[in-house]
Amino acid sequence: MRNYYNILWVEEDTQTSLAELMGYLDSSLIFIVDVAENYQEAEEKINNNSKYDIIIIDIRIPKGNADVGRFSQLNIYNSQFGLDLVKYVYKNELYSMKKIFIYTNESWVDIESRLTPFGITSSSYLQKKDCRSNKHFENLILEKLSQ
Repeated sequence: MRNYYNILWVEEDTQTSLAELMGYLDSSLIFIVDVAENYQEAEEKINNNSKYDIIIIDIRIPKGNADVGRFSQLNIYNSQFGLDLVKYVYKNELYSMKKIFIYTNESWVDIESRLTPFGITSSSYLQKKDCRSNKHFENLILEKLSQ
């Protein structure tokens, strides 16, 4: 196993989530983390960078930069552009779907039918509230990286 990994973290609340992610990952390994706060930014980064070892996607992300400031609890449930990002990656064959990991508030039951057509199974998913410990999340990510 290598000692460094390139990660794209797609999450609208990057300051909180990045601290969360780094708290979950083993400090003996090096993780180079690139962040995207919305669909548009993630699409640009994916198109311009083929080196990501894994792409961690939150389902609830805004569409573009102009939407980030207006992204509130009022419209969060209608802004599931993470699903569109999964579809975009799949349709354009930009990455193996084995490199996609879903980390979101949605339950698997709520999004399963929209993810399985793209080859994403429950083994590539973690609901945020179910993250039991740093080791639990880290083990899921390391397992995904070894595929």
